[in-house]
Amino acid sequence: MKLLGAGRDEVNIKGWLTADKRFPGLKIRPVEKTLREDIKVQMDQLAMINPGAIFVYSTARFVHNKSIYSLEVVQGHGFSDSLGCYVTGDPVDPENHLTTVKSEELIQMFSEFGCHTRSIVITDFCHSGNFFRLPYKLELSKNGTGPEWIETEGTSGSDTGPNKLASPMIHLAGSTRDEQVMETGRIGGYFTDGLSKIGTKKLPELLAELRAEVNVHLEQAKSYPGFTVDARQTPQIYSSSKLSLDDPDILTKFYLQEIKSHL
Repeated sequence: MKLLGAGRDEVNIKGWLTADKRFPGLKIRPVEKTLREDIKVQMDQLAMINPGAIFVYSTARFVHNKSIYSLEVVQGHGFSDSLGCYVTGDPVDPENHLTTVKSEELIQMFSEFGCHTRSIVITDFCHSGNFFRLPYKLELSKNGTGPEWIETEGTSGSDTGPNKLASPMIHLAGSTRDEQVMETGRIGGYFTDGLSKIGTKKLPELLAELRAEVNVHLEQAKSYPGFTVDARQTPQIYSSSKLSLDDPDILTKFYLQEIKSHL
């Protein structure tokens, strides 16, 4: 499916990944096609050498201090079918059906990576939410307290059974499971645009500013013809462990394996 703001998104996400040298040694390799089979083959190949993968929108692999890490960016279209699914770049079939990769399928692919792979996953597609069913969600305020990590519901696909994730992961999601993500040709995805404007932050600050940036775009869009006035988009942060909420360099340290992260 065609993305209105794909070109702008590429500029924005590359800018965020390379700003402030927060991810030293990062090398970005764009992926032109996001066919279902290509995604599966790439993940299988990377699992064999166990470095992790970046696929769908842009790809990066990097080596630091003889350890291999991964950072994934998943940008495009998604549906809320079943437990969530990502729409691939495959052509629409004669019956107008779209090809997808389901949440449980991607979890299975990631379960092939060993404990030495660390993944920062950024999803900017509709209904992504807790796509990888990670056990913790960052809550900015709950019952007058916060911020804090709270346990998520329905995470059995990632923490038990044969598809258990063996490697630490943090997931920045563009919306909740029930929400769409918005984009325009000029701005690109509201979420990706907001992320590109935010520097090094503590995780609660990052989440709060992401939501604020998206809300600015939503308010401006209400004047557009045909725009749904009550549209909502609420970025989320999920994690396989309770990472520090007080460290502005937490993403860099997670990337460099300078912190312990237990599943």
